[in-house]
Amino acid sequence: MVVEITKRFYPPKRILPIIYLLLCLALLTGAGKFAFYIRDLSRLADERFPVQSSGLSPCIYARPLVIHPGLDLLPEDLALELDFLEFQKKDVPDRPGSYSRTGGTFVLYDRKPVFADEPRQPSRVRVKIRNQQVTSLSDLDFGRSMRRFVLGPLKIGDLDPTGEAGRDPVSIEAVPEPLILSILAVEDRRFYSHGGVDFSAVFRSLAANVREGHIVQGASTITQQVAKILFFSGEDAFKRKMSEWLMAWVLEWKFTKDEILEAYLNSVYLGRSKLGPVIGFGAAGRYYFGKNLAELDWGEMALLSGMLKAPSGYDPVRNAERAKARRDQVLAILAEQGLLRSEEAASAKKAKLHVVPNAPAPRDRFPVFSRFIRGIVDDKKSAVGQGTDVFTFMDPVVQVRAQAAATAGLAFLEARRLLEKGSLETGGVVLSLPRGELIAMVGGRDPGRPWFNRAVSARRQVGSLIKPAVFLAALEDSPNYLLMTRLDDSAVRIENKD
Repeated sequence: MVVEITKRFYPPKRILPIIYLLLCLALLTGAGKFAFYIRDLSRLADERFPVQSSGLSPCIYARPLVIHPGLDLLPEDLALELDFLEFQKKDVPDRPGSYSRTGGTFVLYDRKPVFADEPRQPSRVRVKIRNQQVTSLSDLDFGRSMRRFVLGPLKIGDLDPTGEAGRDPVSIEAVPEPLILSILAVEDRRFYSHGGVDFSAVFRSLAANVREGHIVQGASTITQQVAKILFFSGEDAFKRKMSEWLMAWVLEWKFTKDEILEAYLNSVYLGRSKLGPVIGFGAAGRYYFGKNLAELDWGEMALLSGMLKAPSGYDPVRNAERAKARRDQVLAILAEQGLLRSEEAASAKKAKLHVVPNAPAPRDRFPVFSRFIRGIVDDKKSAVGQGTDVFTFMDPVVQVRAQAAATAGLAFLEARRLLEKGSLETGGVVLSLPRGELIAMVGGRDPGRPWFNRAVSARRQVGSLIKPAVFLAALEDSPNYLLMTRLDDSAVRIENKD
């Protein structure tokens, strides 16, 4: 019997170094591509994260209202100013951003100032107005009179007019700590300790999903969610998840935890209004409750935090019962973690939702004035740094009064002279004396159509505005003209040969 033996093939020894070299080249190539991808992610984070994360674009502000004894001020004007600043009128002002009024006496519970030279806590201030003048100013918390009190300033618009109407970005310093604790309790308890990806949460969610047979629990950290929202929302699931992990590590490496959390607070989706998506907690607080974040109570903060799981499903406007149940669940979690006392959680659960859906405020409260300021800033880009806020002398009360007077005046003239309604237009500015500060601007009869500002862009006859220049030229020729010189004011006829 013949047995055929097949020998195993061994590559010649001279081929082994070539194989090792190829393997090393493949590993180096993969490592190089990975390094280049990380570099690209880092550049993308540098380019887009500071702009798109917080959305805190430079703003245009009106003048602050400095109240002091002796100031000429109408009670109606102070009430209008408080309305602009979104103070809530109550019988008893019990929280920052609220006030009460009895005739000419106002009690204000002020908010924590944003631009104060010296930081101070919110305080209760009483303002008394008699005969259109401030007669007394008192700090009710310390029981003493005040020399002055600064209210505002009011944000009247953004320097960037292209942002979304459903955003109201906030800085991390302006977010109350209970809201941050509530968000971390339901979304990412280990946010301040993990490096961008929480592997313990990954394994925990994997076990839960395998046990249930379908996805019942996620493991994305807040950092991963920021990466998804800002950079990878349109990619397929597997590639996006891998990119999220890598970008999360990049973001953690390049930015602080507070910067990442601020990005999340200002970019997360929290429902939809009639005008579009509600983006960020600042916009959500105003849309659902008509409040600043600092004015929210525990129940309202728990409701917004609970909406993160399913914004549409827990929308309190469309699904009030589900939203209330989710709010109560979050309150229970907070009590369980020791972040909220049990009696406080029970009290908050008994409260009604009190949702008052408000359409997001327009980015420009006074679009004519804002567009005028943007034009000035665009002409001086080299002098105005990027991210610089602009503070103006604009008086919002005077602005409203001037626009109302212009609109009513045109309607009166049209009716008196039997003209077609809407046929007349106007434009004008209001300046303060003696320094000539611009405090109001009327661009036309309709403030909602700011595209053509007749105050600065319309071409018109110069009229009597030319007289000071003519008189000055004559007075410079002093031997012939004096202030008492009589001039012939009779009509002049000039023939044009053409």
